[in-house]
Amino acid sequence: DTIVLGCTHYPFLAEVISRIAGPDVKIIDPAPAVARRLCNVIKEESILTGGGEGKVTLKSSGPDDALKRTFALIF
Repeated sequence: DTIVLGCTHYPFLAEVISRIAGPDVKIIDPAPAVARRLCNVIKEESILTGGGEGKVTLKSSGPDDALKRTFALIF
């Protein structure tokens, strides 16, 4: 009666999973809680510095062109 999305990829598929599982199955996405915890850890560990804009580095074991296309859609 409940599905917990246990992988960082699954929220992208939540709508499809929900459609397949049916309306009586609850979908739990823990990603918002994980993101809040990450923010707390960053603050607790004083990881942020300077207050300016940050930098994002993306890594993948797949082909670069696929990574670039995927992140262009997301960002």
